[in-house]
Amino acid sequence: MTAGTTNGTSAPRSPLRVYGRGAEAGAVEALTARLADGVGGALVLSARPGLGRSTLLAHAAARFASRGAGLVLHTRATPAESALPYAGLHALLCGAPPQARATPPTDVLRAGVGAAAFVEEAAFLEELRAMAAGAPLLVCVDDVHLWDRESRTALGFAARRAGPAYPVGVLVTTEQVYAGEPDFAAVPGLRIPPLAAEAAGALLDELVPVGAVADVRERLLRAAGGNPRLLADLVALLTGRQLTGADPLPYPLPVERALLRGYAARLRALPYGTGLVLGLAAAAAELAADPEAGPEPEPECGPERGTERGPGAELRRGPGESGDPRDSGGPDAPDGPGEGGAGADADLVLRAARSAGLGPAALGPAEMAGLIRTAEGRIRFDPPLLARAVYAGEPLARRQAAHALLASALHGERNRLSRLRHEAAAVTGPAPALADALAEAVEAAVAGNTAAGGTAPRAPYGHRAVAGALARAAELSEDDDTRVARFTAAADHARLAGASRTARGLLGRARGLPARRAVRGRAELVRGVLELRDGPVADAREALLLAAGLLAPQEPGFALDAVLGAADAAWAAGDVPAYLAALDRTGGLDARGGLDPTGGPDRTVDRPAALDPRRPAVRTATGTATTRTATARTTTSRTATTRTAVARTAGTPAPLVHYCAGMAAVMRGRFTAARPPLHRVLELAAGRSEPADLIRASAAALVLGEVAAAREAAARALASARAHGHVTLVPQALEYLAYSELRSGLHARAREHARAGLRAAQRTGQRNSAAHHHAILAMAASVEGTARDCAAHASAAARTAAQHGLVMVEALTVWALARAALAEGRPQEAAARLGPLVRPGPRRGHHAVRMLAVPCFIEAATRGGAATRNGAEDTDADVRTALVEFTDWAGWTADPNAPGQLERCRALLAGPQAAGALYARAVARHERASGEFERARTQLLHGKELRRRRRLLAAREQLRDALIGFERCGARSWAAQARAELRATGETTGAGETAEDTSGEAAPPGGAAENAQPLRALTPQQLRIARCVADGATNREVAVRLSVSPRTVDHHLRNIFATLGVRSRVELARLVDRAARRQES
Repeated sequence: MTAGTTNGTSAPRSPLRVYGRGAEAGAVEALTARLADGVGGALVLSARPGLGRSTLLAHAAARFASRGAGLVLHTRATPAESALPYAGLHALLCGAPPQARATPPTDVLRAGVGAAAFVEEAAFLEELRAMAAGAPLLVCVDDVHLWDRESRTALGFAARRAGPAYPVGVLVTTEQVYAGEPDFAAVPGLRIPPLAAEAAGALLDELVPVGAVADVRERLLRAAGGNPRLLADLVALLTGRQLTGADPLPYPLPVERALLRGYAARLRALPYGTGLVLGLAAAAAELAADPEAGPEPEPECGPERGTERGPGAELRRGPGESGDPRDSGGPDAPDGPGEGGAGADADLVLRAARSAGLGPAALGPAEMAGLIRTAEGRIRFDPPLLARAVYAGEPLARRQAAHALLASALHGERNRLSRLRHEAAAVTGPAPALADALAEAVEAAVAGNTAAGGTAPRAPYGHRAVAGALARAAELSEDDDTRVARFTAAADHARLAGASRTARGLLGRARGLPARRAVRGRAELVRGVLELRDGPVADAREALLLAAGLLAPQEPGFALDAVLGAADAAWAAGDVPAYLAALDRTGGLDARGGLDPTGGPDRTVDRPAALDPRRPAVRTATGTATTRTATARTTTSRTATTRTAVARTAGTPAPLVHYCAGMAAVMRGRFTAARPPLHRVLELAAGRSEPADLIRASAAALVLGEVAAAREAAARALASARAHGHVTLVPQALEYLAYSELRSGLHARAREHARAGLRAAQRTGQRNSAAHHHAILAMAASVEGTARDCAAHASAAARTAAQHGLVMVEALTVWALARAALAEGRPQEAAARLGPLVRPGPRRGHHAVRMLAVPCFIEAATRGGAATRNGAEDTDADVRTALVEFTDWAGWTADPNAPGQLERCRALLAGPQAAGALYARAVARHERASGEFERARTQLLHGKELRRRRRLLAAREQLRDALIGFERCGARSWAAQARAELRATGETTGAGETAEDTSGEAAPPGGAAENAQPLRALTPQQLRIARCVADGATNREVAVRLSVSPRTVDHHLRNIFATLGVRSRVELARLVDRAARRQES
């Protein structure tokens, strides 16, 4: 039976829907299960407002009641009764059935108000014990921190004594800030965290049955930050047309209105002076915050099975818990989403408060209420988004007064920009003079930092602060050209801060105003760069070409940036003609001139003055702010025509000139002509420190195949980007570094750098870069991980690739999945995946990946032994064609793995007499390249070929070396193949390994035979065949997987049937399955 709540209604009789609370629900379920068995217990659930503690409590009460396991007393505290002694106990007992109560609730309240009949806590414990005499009792109190002190004390006393002698369960919830109160000391507690991304997405799907479009969905999930109530309130504040994308979402999202619902009571309870100081702190924090900054989303892939952590498991930790803090949003990060969590300068707030006659003690009540934390000179709101909620909840006049007080407390040239920002926030309507002063302060701050050797406006003014200042300057300006230019400059600084959503909002405001062609061109340039990093690359290319046309007559330096960005977009899309067209177009564009239809620069137009090509800048020489968009295009692995902002003079060799010439020659197949200019790029990079130049050099080295030089350049680019505050360049630098490490066979290093790059890309809103890092992680998992790891990352990469047209990412994921299939003995699947990637024709993969994937394709096609397209002849022709092309490529590339891979491919296609010598030559080439993984693959293939020819001793030698090589580089699935091949030669590779299959899962100590008795009579080869057949493979498929003939499989299968006494493949499958379950248990 169930008891009522405070208003007499019955507790829910059916379990409520709860998302993402498996661990918490498990703890509650354990308590109620013990209680059903007559053993009492207690648990305190604590959480911030809106995280679902009330829902979880109601869910527990409903489940316990629905089972008929006992009595449930379920109540929720009422703030209005928190000062009335024993009001909480009275409300609780009012919900109990009359026949179950030993003491009437009115007597409880009367005794509490009066003297001492029920004052003793032991009396309440005995009351509960009496109610539980017939059946277990579950006491559920929601928001127990709002109970009166006497009731809390009595309930805590009872909770600490619940156990076998008292079949009473006490389950209470409280706000997180009150979790350590002494009333429930020594009672087990559980803190409820924000929802994970997957659970929040499932909740959103229920809240919006028609389905929110992807962009709306992303914004809602990001703004809610895993808070289910906040998510529900945000959905309720939007219209159906906004949710489906028919109407635009409000900017910024009304997070503060939804968030205030959970904190309104605590805010109202604060003293008047405390509310004023809290408003000052919120106003100070407001200028540093991204309007839509929220906690970062979790990675889009599931956990890895059979490993200690999932793909990018550390990504699911909080900011700063692992990796470089500059990449993960830690305290050293200069900019990025969520910076509002840095709070407000405590000294500034207290100086402003003193001007209003308030002292430091005014902050005390807010701290006691858990609304703020003061540490290390900062006032931080808890949660950080509460700052914006408090700010938005203040009347306009009080907000303006707060900014005026803060402005008056800022003195000196160092604080000029901050002072002007607060002054600007304290006024309404156009104020051109103040707007110009604000723009000039931005220029001074940025120029001062550049003179000091930096490339980004760092402390005290980061890109985010500059973006906010320029946006406010635009709002206060009257001239349309000036407003558009300043909104555009603000958008570019927001982009450089990693706040892509804010940047898009600012660009939207700029595009709604009329402006000159050049000013409009700069806006299109910033929009194109945003799309290049975080949108469809085809859209990016069109926007950048449009920008180039608008900018060329007056601002050719910007036009050159736009053309190079269009080349980047074409490269990412795998569009060779468009890429070449963009590179050719740069030849007719000079930073000092315009685009000339004849291909020569127009020398009549001077390059705009006072534009530093190294950085974003703002000039006000004519009263108009202009932005040096610093596109900083580090491209895809691939050709990276990065930001150059060229300031070259006639006769001066620029890295960009050589880079474009070299890449154009490569794409046209003139490889000999490509070497000198690309080598010149590397030579010039040796004396440079700009991360964009170094990334371009890394790309040139990768095209040449000089992977060691690529690693060095990318490492230098990463160090420079971090040192100079280029937060948007960090993901690209890590991408090149990880990819060059993959090419070098350093898979563990590549995995770690890709994980860091994924964090950085997600933090800065660069989904295209995040997709590249997922693809790199899939490639690394195809060597060191499992097929599930590889598939998880490949799926995450492929989703973005399909949406944004990232052909290179698609090619890398296909290659990774095919290599994982090879690792697990599925060559036919690998050949089917790789065929479209390496064959000529419209379905061919990306040009930068095609030749690199050829060795895998040839191995898969020859090991598969079956047609992958129209027939064996077609497959053979594809393999021969691929080998010819790979031979040509290996002849000019400096890739250290190419010579060994070429000899291995030749050995796979050669006859038995010639194969041995070719394999030996391949191993020798691998030795010179120090390629552990590639050498082990060659030795594995050689060992398989020797085993098929019954040269078992020679085969064992190759297979042992292959096994050691795979173990050294952590290639578990590949090592399992080597072990299986060794066992097939009759050699035992170690204790307990006789039951290991090609999945890479080792048998438990003592051997599988002890745990799989029916199979112990089989030989290792027979056991492998039995397991393949149990998986549903045909004899031919088993033969392909184990590199034997179908006749051999048939022979072994007959012996297996005879040994085990089975008469069909179905019986064999059942026997193998039972043995596997027995082994697992």
